[in-house]
Amino acid sequence: MNEKETGGDVAMKKNMKSNGSGLMTLLSIVFVCGTVVMASAESTVTKTDGTVVKVKALRWVEGQASFNVVQADGSTFMLPKASIEKIEMDKPPKFALAESQLNSKQFDAAIFSLESVVSEYAKQGWDVEAASQLAEIYLRKNDPKKAAAVMETVVRGVAKIELSADAQLMYWKALLGQGAGSMAKLKVELDEAIATGQRDIVAAAYIARGGMNHIKNDREAALLDYLRVVILFENVKSIQPEALFKAAALLDELKDRGGRGDILRRMLIDKYPESSYTTQARSKMS
Repeated sequence: MNEKETGGDVAMKKNMKSNGSGLMTLLSIVFVCGTVVMASAESTVTKTDGTVVKVKALRWVEGQASFNVVQADGSTFMLPKASIEKIEMDKPPKFALAESQLNSKQFDAAIFSLESVVSEYAKQGWDVEAASQLAEIYLRKNDPKKAAAVMETVVRGVAKIELSADAQLMYWKALLGQGAGSMAKLKVELDEAIATGQRDIVAAAYIARGGMNHIKNDREAALLDYLRVVILFENVKSIQPEALFKAAALLDELKDRGGRGDILRRMLIDKYPESSYTTQARSKMS
């Protein structure tokens, strides 16, 4: 099926119009930065011409859109970001420290460690990972403004194709958290992602759109978005747990009497036992 509301999705829409209940149709389907920074971890840089360079450190120079590459012997040279195919780097020690702090629920200490990673590993991948963790913490602290700000730090000026679905979804959730003032911007982002993104990006966009519809109190539209992910994007495993959990929650809100919320939660528990959504699902089983 095509994830961009064509093919099978269009067929579903026609069916919705013909039987007057798009929701029941889907349910039946289901239940059948400006500073110079430095990285200390050793990296391998692959250039666009195929050349592989082992480096001791990279310094991002914002004004020049380039890295100052530090080699093992201490010599340096400038390398434009546009000439780099990919950067491979082991997990930075500060990121590992932040993970340990998060596991110990030392959130303020983790914030400090993650902020350091965002700064020191700019444009090297780990900055996006750290920003996503930071944004999640800020959302838990009910501070979506900070969550959006930290994500904008790492997504600004970066082609969307370079960003993971998880990172983009976190940014969209931060915009959602800011409420009505960010809805227009979010809608533009989601429309573009659904029209042009890869499958995992499109699935993430439907999750975010479900959240947007829920905020607007259009619960059936939100449910349709989550069910669309469950049906059409079953192979996008990173997104499925959230789609299943939120679809089940909306069925509860809509006073569904068919026990289908629990059926979705059972699917979640059976298929994704390690997901954080599974822990929540178990507590809600009838």
